[in-house]
Amino acid sequence: MYLSESKDSLFYPENETSRFKAFSQSKSTEWILTKYVNSAFIATNLEKILREEACPQVVITGLSTNHCVETTTRMSGNLGFIPILG
Repeated sequence: MYLSESKDSLFYPENETSRFKAFSQSKSTEWILTKYVNSAFIATNLEKILREEACPQVVITGLSTNHCVETTTRMSGNLGFIPILG
């Protein structure tokens, strides 16, 4: 989940537009990480979780392909994971 600290942003935590839509609600067994930059690996514990869970592959989807999705995909490969772009 990407959030912004700018009140004018669609991704500001208090704006309705930053919330998960009904079709994308997580299951109780799924992790939800909040990020504030273009990669899910920066300033989160995603890499630690994936290594602890022994997950060699990472399926990546998102809203902004040429920004957050692309950066997270590239970084996952750089960190030795097998990225799958969904």
